[in-house]
Amino acid sequence: MPGAARPPRVEIIALTDDDALLEQIGQALDGESTIRHADSVDAAREFIRPLRPCVLLLDARGQQDLAATVDVLQSPDGTCVAVVLATANESANVSNSLRGSATFAILPIPVEQGQTMAVLEGAREEALARLTLATHPVAGTAASAATAAPAAPAAPATRAAPATIATPPPALATESLRNNAPETGPATVTKAGSAASAGGFNRRSSRPILAGLAFLVVAAICVAWFTLRTPRPSEHAPAAAASAKRVAEPDVPPPPAPIAAVVPAGSSDELLEKAHIALGARHYTDPDGDNALAYFRAVLAQDPANDEAREGLQRIGALLDERLQSELGQRKFTDAAGTLANLRLIRPGDPGLAQIDARLAEMQISAAIDAGNIERASQLLLQASQLRTLPDPVAARLRNEIGRRQGDTRAQVLAQLVTTRIREGKLLDPATDSAKFHLAQLRNVPSDPRGLADAATAELQEAYLLKIRDAAAQSDREGLDRWLAEARALGVSPTRLADAMRTAPPTPAVQPTIPQSERLAQLVQDRIRDGRLLEPSRDSAVAYLNALRAEDPTASAVTAGTRALSNALLNRGRQSLADRNLDAAQADAAAAGQLGVNTAEVDDLERAIRAARAASAARSLPPVEIKRTRYVPPEYPADALKKGIRGEVRVRITVGGDGKVKSATVVNSNPADVFDRAALDAVRRWRFAPPAVDNPDTEATVMTNIVFRPDETQRP
Repeated sequence: MPGAARPPRVEIIALTDDDALLEQIGQALDGESTIRHADSVDAAREFIRPLRPCVLLLDARGQQDLAATVDVLQSPDGTCVAVVLATANESANVSNSLRGSATFAILPIPVEQGQTMAVLEGAREEALARLTLATHPVAGTAASAATAAPAAPAAPATRAAPATIATPPPALATESLRNNAPETGPATVTKAGSAASAGGFNRRSSRPILAGLAFLVVAAICVAWFTLRTPRPSEHAPAAAASAKRVAEPDVPPPPAPIAAVVPAGSSDELLEKAHIALGARHYTDPDGDNALAYFRAVLAQDPANDEAREGLQRIGALLDERLQSELGQRKFTDAAGTLANLRLIRPGDPGLAQIDARLAEMQISAAIDAGNIERASQLLLQASQLRTLPDPVAARLRNEIGRRQGDTRAQVLAQLVTTRIREGKLLDPATDSAKFHLAQLRNVPSDPRGLADAATAELQEAYLLKIRDAAAQSDREGLDRWLAEARALGVSPTRLADAMRTAPPTPAVQPTIPQSERLAQLVQDRIRDGRLLEPSRDSAVAYLNALRAEDPTASAVTAGTRALSNALLNRGRQSLADRNLDAAQADAAAAGQLGVNTAEVDDLERAIRAARAASAARSLPPVEIKRTRYVPPEYPADALKKGIRGEVRVRITVGGDGKVKSATVVNSNPADVFDRAALDAVRRWRFAPPAVDNPDTEATVMTNIVFRPDETQRP
């Protein structure tokens, strides 16, 4: 059928020199788009080609004439859709400057992710619709344009300023800025006021009054397109919908039948005029009762042989074919179901549509299975079986897969319960919530492809053997008999049972009591040897030295421990100073000073630290003067991505005079130690502009936050 090929990819062209803005845009993109960065108008024009749909994201900052820039960057066939980004305090001026331009929408800076995703989705659909019209010209359009006499100049219509998007309420995705469609695109509205409505369907282009009215209606519909149309679920979908593994759609009722209940009234000529206006506004199938599909079908209801209405339905069918393939490719199942239903109105009984219906049902069920939503998959399969949508072999395969996944899921739950109850010490009791009980349930699961039952059995056997060793060591005959019986019932071999009883540790003998002061003195020496001088606060050398002083202030061990700790602190402080870790060096020097020994060495160390701080301050620059020139995205840890863990890492970066990263340290992270390595590995490969061109020894410090979200991983 037409449109069976995968829909073309829509490129995103970002014209900006703001690295932070580029990062924000990248986080809002999905896997169906690529982004190209341009730092000048000429560079952006290199990316714009005929029949290559694209969305131009134009940073309004630094542009002298925005409207002219939008016109210059428009592709000859109108398939480039322009979206302007502006700061909140400049949005009003930007909107006024774009009055009457072909700008699609204005987005605020900084970028708000959910809103931007909705706008980009609408802009991409607009680019694909323009491409379809450009590649499927209606017969007679060229001839009409060539033979039509020039229209008399009409009085210019007053145009409203473009609508600006500024943190809209949830129900509002965006507002269109298309007060006038591009003159070069197919389905345009001419500035002279004549209605060149989509594809030359208008049979009354010579009537100036109707043409002027058509212009005003089309312009008004274009401006209000996003505001008044019924939002698609995909335009308000959460960011998680772009994750590496997309989840199944929520459990919602089947999509409603296509809008066909409202039958427009009027003569064939009146209905055709309305169909032309709806086509010009790209109202192909919505809103209810006021769309091109409804008007053309109403004409055919009156005149089944009307060639113009038949041709109109064919054109809409071609557009819907393209849309359907795009929706299937993006796994927008609810949208695809609605589009498929509208195609049935155009081509009833088409066997190709039945095949796509089966493909859609299979994709929905498979997506639910892959997401682990087995209940949803079962409901969809039941619905498809009742409607006989799926071929029997496909339905049987999906039914078997659902049964296997259900058994696998139950096995995983039971295996986890066995492990948890063993950890809690609930091996046998309570009778219906113990490790033994859940293992028995697990071993009765029909399908266990991962061998979870065998692993859980081995785990519980080890727990029983530990109980046997403990009972044998304590000469607990009753307990020993009990655990031996349980182990034998679980299949533990006699050899392993004998080994467990033989290796049981003897009952520990009573150790002689060690004086408290000696124990504390030994702990001081142990912590100094381990390097735990100040931390942790309750298990460090300084903590045990203070306890020793409180226990026996006159003991000789107090003097020896104080001097040993002071020497260790000074040595570590000097090393920290050499490593330029001035905060750690200062902490060690202060702690050594409080001990009251080696005072001269403490003074020397503190003077060296003050000198190092002064030198560092002299060659450091404020973070605002540092510009990053190369960004390397962090690699998402595989375990965290698989588990859907999100987090954030704050990193301190020291930039050398050559713009390279000299050092990077984690200031804090949440959750701890999950994303630290990935963040540091990426940051160390960043590059910055030299902090000071005239001083290569100058260093600078940058603080940055790196956010990890499973639905915003780096895409090719």
